[in-house]
Amino acid sequence: LLVLCGFLVAGYLLYMWNLHNVESLKKIDKERSGLLQLTFHQLGEPITIMQWSLETLSDNLTLQQLEHVVPEHITTMNEGLRRLNGIIDTLQFAEKIDLGSIEFKIVPTEVSSLLKDVALKYKTILEASQQQLSIQCDDGIKVLADREYLRVLLSEVIGNAIAYSTKACTVDVRVHPIHRTIHIDIQDHGCGIPTDDMPRLFEKY
Repeated sequence: LLVLCGFLVAGYLLYMWNLHNVESLKKIDKERSGLLQLTFHQLGEPITIMQWSLETLSDNLTLQQLEHVVPEHITTMNEGLRRLNGIIDTLQFAEKIDLGSIEFKIVPTEVSSLLKDVALKYKTILEASQQQLSIQCDDGIKVLADREYLRVLLSEVIGNAIAYSTKACTVDVRVHPIHRTIHIDIQDHGCGIPTDDMPRLFEKY
């Protein structure tokens, strides 16, 4: 009877181990699929932007017409390239997170100058959508952080706020020092996130 119980326990443990492996493989496959879908979705827009500009410039245009449209399409294609580079940077960053190979360089970082850099990055987009980026941050406020990764973080959140806000609105960024930390509020004027999706905010992809 003891031997039989031992076999049953061993069989159960083996079954649970196999079940765990199957679930792990399913999770990995789901994450890989999610990453591919996200990548294809993100790549589609900048490629379409550049393709549209190239097709327009490939038409039989007169010299006068070319002088009028070329500067506009150069700006458009530069924006497409900027978005592609942003996607590549994001994928490389995600890979570093998965591999656990991120190295932080913690230095005193001035928040206002960082936000000004981010605002400059989105200047063209803001002008095109008639939006404004209002930054309320006193000069001299510093935090101990990795400047580059903090810039990426602020750029992603602010860029998202701009992208999902309505035309001709203002995206507000307010920085509040609280004891030895800072609180950064970024308020957009978009449709918001559905309540049902809130629990999934920090899921991968």
